[in-house]
Amino acid sequence: MRHGVVPVAESEDKTPVTRIYSAESVLRGRRIYMNKCSQCHGENGRGVDKVDLQELSKEIPNFNFYLQVSSYKQKMPGWKNVLTEKEIKDLENYIYSLAKK
Repeated sequence: MRHGVVPVAESEDKTPVTRIYSAESVLRGRRIYMNKCSQCHGENGRGVDKVDLQELSKEIPNFNFYLQVSSYKQKMPGWKNVLTEKEIKDLENYIYSLAKK
């Protein structure tokens, strides 16, 4: 399977998006993150010689796209065939919660 980045149009609107998610979703996402992501991205999302997810999640308005379909700069595999849609959404919510810290 080849991973790649699909170009997407950039929005003219730079208004920050308000994200609403439950504490339960963030907790489920944290469990997935610790199991699947923390080895490269660190327990706090700051990275272990890899991409800093706290900063990246501030820059990418649709992080779910990267988790499912592609990889970020072709260095991380997509999770679409590994995690369910709900697990991906929970993981996305947890990653966005890191950006608020």
